[in-house]
Amino acid sequence: MSALVEFLRARLDEDEEAARNATEGPWFADHPEPKHWGDDPESALIVRGKVLCILDNQYGGSLCADHIVRHDPTRVLAEVAAKRGVIDLYEIASASPELDRDAWLVLTETLKLLALPSASHPDYDERWRP
Repeated sequence: MSALVEFLRARLDEDEEAARNATEGPWFADHPEPKHWGDDPESALIVRGKVLCILDNQYGGSLCADHIVRHDPTRVLAEVAAKRGVIDLYEIASASPELDRDAWLVLTETLKLLALPSASHPDYDERWRP
């Protein structure tokens, strides 16, 4: 499982780097809250200085914007921290001589599930698929 743990940690490092990069620069500090742009308050959504989605209720653009706002860098960083915590717990528990077989299987499957969103990554090993 050490290869799976290394894979997960590498993907989390990538997610963290992308989220931190998204929060750097003057555009982030100048525009911390979502706002609308243009004459029509429903024309486009700007979050932290970036136009994220052209809003068009007829074609579901506002749903796109809602999704993007929910996955802002702050939330990504919190998810990275939580997933790292799960991996840390796995490593602590798996080092215990008292860990029974069922608990080992649950922990192993948990890590496999954490890796599943990255299954398209070239380093993903199909043997990890739950």
